[in-house]
Amino acid sequence: MTDTEKQNLYARNNKIIEIIMREIQEKCPDAIDLIGIGGSFCNGDIYEKSDLDLVIICNNDNAKCLDKCFIIGDVAFDVYTQGWNRFETMAEYKHPYVTKLFDLTIIYSRNEEVLRKYKSYQALLQSNMNNPELVNKQVGLHFEKVLEEINSLQKVSSIGIAYRKLASIIKEIEFILFMVNRTYVKRGTKRIPEEIASLKVLPKDFLTIYNEIVNCKSLEEIQNEVLMLVNPIKNLLDNLSISYEPKEESKKDFTKRTINATDLIGTYEEIYSNWKNKMYHAVDINSTYLSFVTMSSCQEFYDEMADEFDIPRIELLENYSPKNLKGNAIAFDNALNEWKRLYDMFGLKIQFYHNLEEFENLNKGNDRDENKKI
Repeated sequence: MTDTEKQNLYARNNKIIEIIMREIQEKCPDAIDLIGIGGSFCNGDIYEKSDLDLVIICNNDNAKCLDKCFIIGDVAFDVYTQGWNRFETMAEYKHPYVTKLFDLTIIYSRNEEVLRKYKSYQALLQSNMNNPELVNKQVGLHFEKVLEEINSLQKVSSIGIAYRKLASIIKEIEFILFMVNRTYVKRGTKRIPEEIASLKVLPKDFLTIYNEIVNCKSLEEIQNEVLMLVNPIKNLLDNLSISYEPKEESKKDFTKRTINATDLIGTYEEIYSNWKNKMYHAVDINSTYLSFVTMSSCQEFYDEMADEFDIPRIELLENYSPKNLKGNAIAFDNALNEWKRLYDMFGLKIQFYHNLEEFENLNKGNDRDENKKI
């Protein structure tokens, strides 16, 4: 990226923040405790489709009026307020996705007490990361999940379900390695293999199979390769005297309910924001890993919605191909178009703006229903 392109992205972010801050002052000036910037614009790992990752911590439900997802041009943004329980949960160090407690550019805090509260959670997280008993317990729980998924994987007959299981196993193993090394995920998804490779404590010969496992093309290959991936992790935990207990796959009972327009609002934009540009970025940088984990994460969203609501289940991972990243991106688009049919069913409008100026103009006291539909 050129310096001019980077400056344009920062200018865009500043304008969006300005609009949100104005909305805060108009609607809920006393509800916001802290605002920070995380993600790529905090760690500097940006590219032309990077969105703005805002962390907005509120102290009451009045701030919910700020929640929205929207698309400007071909980049989507989600703005969600959260309570302090987000940082409280991170501080427990149950997993290594705690970046926003260590790496957050704070752009607003209501007072010094708020900053002290944030720093107290930082200190608690650091203490928990250095607590062998706590960390080893969590690592054991993650490995129990790995064993559960392996047991389930040997019984499946669908490649789509097998890829789901593979994605879960990869994620849990990554959690284990970060936590064994008393560290956390510092950069974006696409950088995780690089971060894993840089860890000091790694099983011997682990990286070879780890870097290749997303290239599995058949059910049998997945089942066999997963065992080769997991054995070194098991040996590592045994050498570290970390205990775990194999468990049977848990059964979940879901009582589905009928979906309505309120349940759907913002979901299309959220899918777009979280995964669409990552799919095409994977093509641009030729990253099979990024393509696979992005599709898997989106599949998890579709599965959760299909488990909760009486809607058709979207099978995205059935179309995954390690040799056709562009085909994966097209499969993602096709699935997103399937999801849009639910919007059409309820007459919902996608919150789309052609440019930043349109976004600003239509957010000057106007209702979101005035936005354009695509």
